Amino acid sequence: MTVGLLSAIMGLCGLIISFYSGFSLLTAATDIRLTIAPMPIIFSFLMLLPVAALISAMLLMIGCYARSIKESNSYASYVMVVVVLLAMVSVIRQGSEPSMESFLIPVMNTTITQQELLMGIINWYHIGLTILTTGLLAVFAFILSVTSFLNERILFRI
Repeated sequence: MTVGLLSAIMGLCGLIISFYSGFSLLTAATDIRLTIAPMPIIFSFLMLLPVAALISAMLLMIGCYARSIKESNSYASYVMVVVVLLAMVSVIRQGSEPSMESFLIPVMNTTITQQELLMGIINWYHIGLTILTTGLLAVFAFILSVTSFLNERILFRI
């Protein structure tokens, strides 16, 4: 989770740097001004907290059932493929209005809401639903991973 949050912070810092310095070269020839407000950056980071917790809890749970590091990495790669595919949905659906059901699917809801935030749309219902559903799933995955981690049959292969 720490690595996920650090990469999220670095990604958001890169976004801020590119908006305030990198795009100034592109917009110098035109009258277009690209800016990003601090509030969308804060909400983007807040939405990444439950996603990082959910993915790390899922990977910990998978790691408990694996017999070796190689097997654990193999299982984790399937989880990461699903995460990337869910994140790519926001790019594919560009231009269409997202349905309310799409805000109940973890990772996809976060990418759609972050896309809205970058466009300057602050929809409190979407932000709240995204944090709530992903947070509840993260708590559920954390409870399952702790339960499986504490199970001696799984850890010691009895």
